[in-house]
Amino acid sequence: MLMDTADHCAEGTDMAGTVLAAQLTFIGVVLFTALYAPRENSDRAFRLLDWMKSS
Repeated sequence: MLMDTADHCAEGTDMAGTVLAAQLTFIGVVLFTALYAPRENSDRAFRLLDWMKSS
């Protein structure tokens, strides 16, 4: 059974929203860790942010 175009677009939009929410959550956790975690974890989070920025 073939899907209608509208159904296909709706599923793509749902998936895009889910991926965006996951990315924002990940960035939020890394930023929170960089700012408020103990020094060792904070250093690691800042290195991860530098690595993400250069990619």
